[in-house]
Amino acid sequence: MFRSARYYFRKKPIEKKEQPIRRKYICVDNDLITAMDTHISDNIGNDNYKPSSAFLDFCKENIDILSEEISRLYAENLNSDDIKKKIKKTYKNRYFIKVNIA
Repeated sequence: MFRSARYYFRKKPIEKKEQPIRRKYICVDNDLITAMDTHISDNIGNDNYKPSSAFLDFCKENIDILSEEISRLYAENLNSDDIKKKIKKTYKNRYFIKVNIA
């Protein structure tokens, strides 16, 4: 017991590390999520349905909802690349949820 304690605690640093500052989570509006869910559930039965191509189709069909969400996210101080990634990731996550539940 003494040898194992001496081995493990010999090189352990005494000072504690500072916790990194976490960024604030910005959620997506419920209207956008419900529009994504309805679009996924309507098109999930198609044979050639893939999330990558379906996301582009969703963007073409729901321009008004997307423009409202983009303006809201700009107010939260996100840049255009982060907004695009956030919306695309949200769509793919909703697809994953729908596929695994069904």
